[in-house]
Amino acid sequence: MPTFPDRLTVGATQKPVTYTLARGHYLIRVRDTDTFSSVDRFAAGGLMSDKISDYVEAARLTLEPAGFRWIEVASGFSADVAETQLAADPGVEEVLPVYFTLGGGPESAATPLRDTINVELGGDANVVISAVEALGLGHDANASALLAPVHVFRVPAEKTFAEAMDLLTEITALPGVLSAEFDWLKLETYTAAPNDPNFAQQWGLNAIQLAGALDLATGSSNVWIAIIDSGFDLNHPDIDFTPNTAANPTHFNAEQALAGDPPPYNAASAGVFHGTSVAGIAAARTDNALGVAGVGGGCQVMPVRLGTVPSANRVAAGVNWAANNGARVASMSLGTTGTVAANSAMANAWAAGLVICAATGNGGRDTTSPAVNFPANHSDVIAVGASDQDAERKRPASSDGEGWGSQFDNNTDVVAPGVRIWTTDEQGASGYNDNGGGPVRVAGVDYPRSGDAAGDYFSVFNGTSSATPHVAGLAGLLFSAAPAQTNAQVRNLIESTCTKISPGLYPYATVAGRPNGTWHQEVGYGQINTHAALQALLGVPVREIAFREGWISFPRTSGRRQRKSTTVNFGRSIVTHQAMLRGFNIRYDNGDHHILENEIDLDSSVSGATVTVTGDFLLRDSSGNMDDPYRGWINFVVVAELE
Repeated sequence: MPTFPDRLTVGATQKPVTYTLARGHYLIRVRDTDTFSSVDRFAAGGLMSDKISDYVEAARLTLEPAGFRWIEVASGFSADVAETQLAADPGVEEVLPVYFTLGGGPESAATPLRDTINVELGGDANVVISAVEALGLGHDANASALLAPVHVFRVPAEKTFAEAMDLLTEITALPGVLSAEFDWLKLETYTAAPNDPNFAQQWGLNAIQLAGALDLATGSSNVWIAIIDSGFDLNHPDIDFTPNTAANPTHFNAEQALAGDPPPYNAASAGVFHGTSVAGIAAARTDNALGVAGVGGGCQVMPVRLGTVPSANRVAAGVNWAANNGARVASMSLGTTGTVAANSAMANAWAAGLVICAATGNGGRDTTSPAVNFPANHSDVIAVGASDQDAERKRPASSDGEGWGSQFDNNTDVVAPGVRIWTTDEQGASGYNDNGGGPVRVAGVDYPRSGDAAGDYFSVFNGTSSATPHVAGLAGLLFSAAPAQTNAQVRNLIESTCTKISPGLYPYATVAGRPNGTWHQEVGYGQINTHAALQALLGVPVREIAFREGWISFPRTSGRRQRKSTTVNFGRSIVTHQAMLRGFNIRYDNGDHHILENEIDLDSSVSGATVTVTGDFLLRDSSGNMDDPYRGWINFVVVAELE
């Protein structure tokens, strides 16, 4: 079975980039480049993810001529099992790992080619070349001439990837070798951005890094997101609603149900727009060349109609229906009263495995706020506030000029975009966007009718109502990528991977009872980050990148090299680091200033949370005694990846 290191560095002595192993992704070299026989077998055996067809199709021109196929292992197969199965397949000549850059996803994917090792020489070329050849590699003079000063060596075809790694290590240790690394193949993937026409205008999806997330996972139709709201346009072409039959009802109308009507229920509601707009944010069909993209596009929407008055009983009935009829996520862009029935429904839904999201409310002022609404303040519910386009809590004073604010208190869990959100609307002339040319009143502000010309989409959907389905969509993505997760695991992922927006404005701190990182009452753990959450779920390391600036001063001296060190502390264990020269000043203090030699250099080492930076400094004159005095300083920055 192939053995792949968890990390590889590319760039060596130039600008090093660390790549991390993407477990479950493999590049295979097939024996028969004219057919997909191997790939077809993997798909038929359930080894390949359904998503792989997108990658293969988009990468066809780059990968197929070289005999490569990119395999993404289906959920349910361990990476070890997959590697063994791939390596044993008679149609597979070689299995290679896939790596992502730190913090990157499939858009940054690359694989090391074990048959080629590039060597940067620092000593006698002939001596080093002979030493490398003695290890069994062949020097490719033609390729080396094209890539000078790098020398290219070929690894024998019979060597495995693990054996090639050993050779790489041996070469690196040879005297006169500055660096050695594999040749790398950048994998061309399908575009990160969906082809939905209004995706570029959906600023909120960019703010929560959805494009990167969609390279890691898309929504599954097996994951149902219950939108518990006013009513729905069940015929909207951009929303995939759950199937609803008399034998298997999945739609719900709390009004009907509480009035004693039997199922199946009708969740449609002409003239009630809110639910349709909320549903589009959570799960509008993505990459379908139509309208807008949803966060959990690919998931199905379970429509739970409450009517225009979301009474506590209707809310409770809707939540209980969702919990008992197959939903994995519930989204409530509403507030109601925390009756016994409503509280019990939240607890029961959580016990049934639902991730429950609810809006904090839109009555927040700049410094104080009404208490967070129920059900958002229930301990089993993720309380979602709204962030604005400046990456702050939405306030009346926000730069958008809208006179509302996102409510907050000690119950706030996360925030998500909640201002001027593009989403689905009831089709035609009867929705928020009635295409009539007159103003529409939203949250106390008059807007021009806005959206598409047909009236099927609305571009200024606002409030914690629009923030909440962003979080529900993320929960749907996480369940899609790993269906066996519990709701507690999904909630922890959402909260622990948030972006700490505007840290200068919100002093995030460790708070008792808040186990998923630092927290602040106005924005909770921060703004949701779909890409980071998927990375954490799928095992792609998500680590903080930090910067520290420093200075080294060199006193007046003459005729000799100065070597001085200083330290910078990052407060957390350092995984990798790089010290870089940012600026310097070196000058004569006296004398005739004839320069014989000058040198400015940096070196660094790490121990735990501390980096020691050492500077070499020399300015020497050529007037005989070499006694011209000099002085100066070095300015540097250290970039570190922290545990």
